[in-house]
Amino acid sequence: MVRHHRSCSPTPKCYRRQKSRNSSLAPTHSSSNPSLGSVECKSANEKLRKEEEERKRMDKVVEAVEEVKKEWGEAYVKTQEHIKAIEEYGKSREEKNSLPRLNGLAQDGLALLNLLQFKLDLLAPQLPAVDSVESAKSLLESWKTKSQNLRMRLRNANLQARANLKKAAQEERELLLGGGEESTNRRRNLQTKAGMTSAAENITESLRRTRQLMVQEVERSANTLMTVEDSTGVLRKAESEYKGHRSLLMRTRSLLSTMGHQDVIDRGRLQLR
Repeated sequence: MVRHHRSCSPTPKCYRRQKSRNSSLAPTHSSSNPSLGSVECKSANEKLRKEEEERKRMDKVVEAVEEVKKEWGEAYVKTQEHIKAIEEYGKSREEKNSLPRLNGLAQDGLALLNLLQFKLDLLAPQLPAVDSVESAKSLLESWKTKSQNLRMRLRNANLQARANLKKAAQEERELLLGGGEESTNRRRNLQTKAGMTSAAENITESLRRTRQLMVQEVERSANTLMTVEDSTGVLRKAESEYKGHRSLLMRTRSLLSTMGHQDVIDRGRLQLR
């Protein structure tokens, strides 16, 4: 007799199984919300960090631009002074610097100005504001114009310096060839300067010879010291070898003494037999 068991629920089994599966696949909002909030928080922190880094970088760019402006202004003033000194060269009888040195200083100043202009050209596009970028570019163009003007001034200053030297030489020749007390005093001063120059050259030559003798004496002393050190090394080596030979002789002597004692003992044994 077969018994049929009825289900306690009016819902079919297949429907209950499908419902169970669907409920297990449904997303759980309570578990996903905290994770989403954490991701958003990290993203916000990362954004703030990048903004802070960008702000610091911009501040450094602004500081670098200000430093370049300061250095350019100082270099420009110094270069102007060197060019002015070249223009005035030859007007005074006693010059602090020679003409080649003044030209070298001026050329160094122009090279520094070009380097600072190159730096500003690199930094200008990195400035934070558009008006700051335009202002820096405008300043750069004015710098280039001023540098070009300085080069032209340097060329004209050298021409002026040559003219000054030529004029000074002409006046000197006229003064020496002319008569009067001033001409006599001038020739006397030149003779005195020539004598002082000759004396200075003699003193320099004497000092040079003295220095050469001192160098030779030092070299001889160094050679003597090296010879003494070599002799000391040879003596130490000989002493070491002597100690080795002496030790060998002592061991040989002890061995011979032992052999002598053994020979006496052997003879005594033979006599007893």
